[in-house]
Amino acid sequence: MIKNSKYYLNILFLILGSFTICLDSFCLTVQEAYEAIPHRRTVFDYNTSLMSTQEKKYLSKVFNLTDLATVERVSMLIWLTSEGQAGEVANNYSNILNRLYEINPPAGLVNFHKLIISSIEEQRKALYKWENSLFDYSKLSKEMLVRSSSAKLKRAYSILMKKYPKEGNHNKQAFFDHLCALDFI
Repeated sequence: MIKNSKYYLNILFLILGSFTICLDSFCLTVQEAYEAIPHRRTVFDYNTSLMSTQEKKYLSKVFNLTDLATVERVSMLIWLTSEGQAGEVANNYSNILNRLYEINPPAGLVNFHKLIISSIEEQRKALYKWENSLFDYSKLSKEMLVRSSSAKLKRAYSILMKKYPKEGNHNKQAFFDHLCALDFI
């Protein structure tokens, strides 16, 4: 029973992540989150990718989850900057991170995977720190957790670009867009 519940929760989570996250009365689609940043959204194209099937499946899952983490961050930033009048407190980071922990990355993407997880963990900590008024948003780019998270996302992007130099321009742009949208700065 528990195993089946977990399976259905994961399916529901993936479905929600593909379209809209609704938190109480506040709904934000992935596209709306990108527009709020603002940032272009280029979706990884599984069908045109030159990488192995295992790598394509892995990156498709991870990019869906990084999109959800972007929605979480944007929703929380809206909530924080509006002093609780709009947006929502980030309550889905644990679900996103648990999904990432469950994924076994291909051998050549283990470091990439660790960087993504660590970056999202640091973002969550930074947002909770801000929620508890422990840092000034106007100095966001100087916050150590934000800078560390950003550096990790840049290293993750570098890993993808070095590993897949022959990947098409569309997917190279998707690498950038997924990881840059997730970045605070």
